[in-house]
Amino acid sequence: MKFWAAILWGSMMMWGGVVFADSLRVGGYVEGKVWVIDGDSLKVRGEEVRLQGIDAMEFAQKCGGETGESWSCGKRAYEELKRLTRGKMVRCDIQEKDKYGRWIGVCVVKEGEGKQDLAQEMVLRGFAVALPWFTERYVRDEGRARSAGVGIWGDVFERPGKWRKREMKK
Repeated sequence: MKFWAAILWGSMMMWGGVVFADSLRVGGYVEGKVWVIDGDSLKVRGEEVRLQGIDAMEFAQKCGGETGESWSCGKRAYEELKRLTRGKMVRCDIQEKDKYGRWIGVCVVKEGEGKQDLAQEMVLRGFAVALPWFTERYVRDEGRARSAGVGIWGDVFERPGKWRKREMKK
């Protein structure tokens, strides 16, 4: 029995420890490899975390269409977040819990000595918009993406919140 307990303990430590659902709280963090849910949400060690301060295109959302062909901007947002996190360790510092029971966090990819803020990258790459009523942190980044015409800013699009509201009425 002690042998299997030692094996279990060793494997937990090798993967950066385990976060149990009851131990995660505002002010805490969860860290590990991730499963991307959509362009602004992921699962880390079984905990759903939404990136704080941004709103990404919804998976089924299309952009463009008025001036040319529409494209799956929501799917592209999902794919971009997957690309940013693939095979990497992610740490999410939990800021709050939303009305849907999801943790809201600032999530970073650890790269060598540096850290890459996932929400900031999604905004800079033009696959998410800043939510200034939650935090001003990404407003300048949205301005840069808009000026550069990257991602959604290079086409016609509907803000994700407005798109969700319209789709719920159907």
